[in-house]
Amino acid sequence: MPILVIDDVNHTSRSLEALERHLKDMKRVASMTVGVLHEKPAFAQLHADHVVRRTDSWIVYPWEHLGGDGLHKRWEFFAEKFPVWMLRDDGKGTNWAGCIKRSLQIGFRPEELPRLNGYDFFVRLYAGLQKRGQELRGETPSLQEVEQMLC
Repeated sequence: MPILVIDDVNHTSRSLEALERHLKDMKRVASMTVGVLHEKPAFAQLHADHVVRRTDSWIVYPWEHLGGDGLHKRWEFFAEKFPVWMLRDDGKGTNWAGCIKRSLQIGFRPEELPRLNGYDFFVRLYAGLQKRGQELRGETPSLQEVEQMLC
């Protein structure tokens, strides 16, 4: 049975690789065609069959910082995005001010931004930076290591 997979972004191709392995394990799929909104050719290991736009820019979709109730889930969004913004794929980093500037550029209001005194936020940010550093160095943390970083 052929299937069509649609994804928002093909960055490192990890999700496509995992899906491909899963479908092969099921032994019910003859072929897989992939369509994505954005593909990052400099980083993608597999290339989608259909691509709306190729880019090396960071992409933040409107649904990434909205919860099911349509309200911003600020803490979760920033804890996830800041490590990626601080340690970019091209090896260049930024600082807190750069992350705040990026947040304002994508539409957050100043009162929605994280404060410098949020201990829980910074514990999670530090764990995210550790994990992101491992990714950039080509290290793969175990599931247990990731869980420990987030606790």
